Parts: sequence; structure tokens; C-alpha cells
Amino acid sequence: MTGLVSSITYFSKNSIQIDSLKKIVGMHSNYLNTMKDRYNDLLVTNLPEFFNQMWANALWHDEFQNFRHSLDKWLNARDDIKYMDQTLRDQLENTKLLGQEDFIGAYKSISKDTKEWIKDQTVAWLNKNKNHLPM
Repeated sequence: MTGLVSSITYFSKNSIQIDSLKKIVGMHSNYLNTMKDRYNDLLVTNLPEFFNQMWANALWHDEFQNFRHSLDKWLNARDDIKYMDQTLRDQLENTKLLGQEDFIGAYKSISKDTKEWIKDQTVAWLNKNKNHLPM
């Protein structure tokens, strides 16, 4: 699968929390607030500062990995997600490129029920863990 964080290399005299950063290895970059795009556009020049922003607090939460895995497991069993995945893989195999229109089409192919379920599960997780997340 493309877009997964496979490693992080950090060079600095400043210390960082290694255990926290280990949690993002294996995550899809979409969980990371489009970090790769922001980095490539030179909008992210300091990873520790980027990951200390409020949006990232859920990433470090003990239960976030469990939530992410249960979400992935459920989604991988959905026919609309399987279709979207295969469509994107076929496009990637044929052209070696995926453009914004491909992702817009992929999003449109996801059923309304799936989108609602994702939203409901995310809101439920946030509500359950709100005492541990600054909002």
C-alpha cells in the first residue's frame, strides 16, 4: 500500500520523544494531516513542532491505534471500499500516477452508509476520549 510511513529520520541537537514518533510508523500519511504534501511544499520544516500541534494529540492517545485498526478492519470488509481500492490500484498500474480527479472519483464511489459510519465512529471515539484530548 502506498502512502504508509515506513520510517522517520530525524537529525537535530534537540531531543524528541521517540516512543511517540514510533506510533506513526505504519500509519497512512492521511492520518498525519497530509504531512508528506506539506513537507514537499516546504510548509513543514520542523517535525517535532508539527506533531506538537493540537490536531496530533489523538495520534499519541493509547486507544488511537486500536480505533484505527478496528476502523481499517471494518472498512476492508466493505464492498464499496474494495471496489475503490481496486479501481485506484488499476489506475496506478496503468498510468503509474494518481491525480486529484482519481481521488475525487474514489471518494464518490464510497457509499453514503460507509461515510456516515466512519463519521459516527470517529465522533464516538472522540466523545469517549475527550477527557484526554485538548479540544
